Amino acid sequence: MTTKGRVVAGAVFVAIGCYKFSQWKHRENHRDISAIRKTPLENNLNHENDNFQRLLENQKKEMEKEEQEENERRRIALDQRMAERRQNLQKAILEMAANDEENHRKFMKLKEESEERLSKIMQQNKRDQAVKNAIANLEIDQLRSQGKREVEAIQTERLRAREIHQRNSERLDEEFEADRRNFELKEQQRKEELQREKERAEQRKREIEDQLEKDLEELRRRGQQRRAEMEEYLYQIQRALQMKVWNQIIESNWANRLNALRSSFQDIQKSYNQMKRVRDESNLDTSKLLSAISQQKELMENEAIEMDKLYNEHGKTFLLDIKDSVIDVKEECNRLIYVLKNEPSNTSRIEECFSVLSAVTNSIPTLAELKSRNEESMK
Repeated sequence: MTTKGRVVAGAVFVAIGCYKFSQWKHRENHRDISAIRKTPLENNLNHENDNFQRLLENQKKEMEKEEQEENERRRIALDQRMAERRQNLQKAILEMAANDEENHRKFMKLKEESEERLSKIMQQNKRDQAVKNAIANLEIDQLRSQGKREVEAIQTERLRAREIHQRNSERLDEEFEADRRNFELKEQQRKEELQREKERAEQRKREIEDQLEKDLEELRRRGQQRRAEMEEYLYQIQRALQMKVWNQIIESNWANRLNALRSSFQDIQKSYNQMKRVRDESNLDTSKLLSAISQQKELMENEAIEMDKLYNEHGKTFLLDIKDSVIDVKEECNRLIYVLKNEPSNTSRIEECFSVLSAVTNSIPTLAELKSRNEESMK
């Protein structure tokens, strides 16, 4: 039996089972209803009269009769439907059996045709493979012959390339050797030039040091000369103050002394300009500039001491003006010395301190300024 036949038979069995189950369920429901109806009647027999009992029994019989008739009608209808289904099922089974035979014949025919085509294809493949093998063998023989010729050509080309490489290597070796000799010659010349440059630099350094020593000696000489002049001016001024005489000679001495104080910045100016010119070339040290500043500082310190001493002796107020001015100059000298020693590369700071020192030095009062501010004490 085919799968379709088994499905139809199973459907028939399921339908029959459903019918039997529905009949059994109907009978069970009928018994339950009867039991429910009997229970209240039995519980109330003592309270009902006989007429009511008979009426109830008649109604019960009529209901049972009607139910039996209804069940009979249902059974007859169900039997008719089942008969129709059995007929349809038998008809379907016969049709399926006929279809199964036809399908089997078609399947066998297709199988035979497929086997025949497969056999033809296999035979054709064998013939094609034989042809391909023959062609492949021929091509392999051709490739072997061609490969042999190509190998010979490659070997010949390699020999030629090796010869060219050998010639190039020899040429490069010769060029390298020539470059090496040329480099050694230039290196020797460069070393000799460096040695000459070093000797010139040392000579220049010695010349600068000699010149610096001469300049320092000149600064010391001029400083001593300035101190001698200041001492002479001071001596003349002290004599005039002791004699309480104020005349043109005294004014001339004071004017010379104040001008000497104001002109003490000239040596600093000269050394500073020289340092700026040679700083980028040989990084000249600041010893000459420091020496000039130190001399001005010493001059101002001595002047402050002398002015304080004269003021204590004679009480002239213009002496305090001179003292205050030279103290300001001394302080700016200290500041510039500090920057030169601790910040030698800070050019902007050095320039600032230099400008301030120049301005403070020029602020030392002249004789005319002292007379305008201290007219009474300068008589």
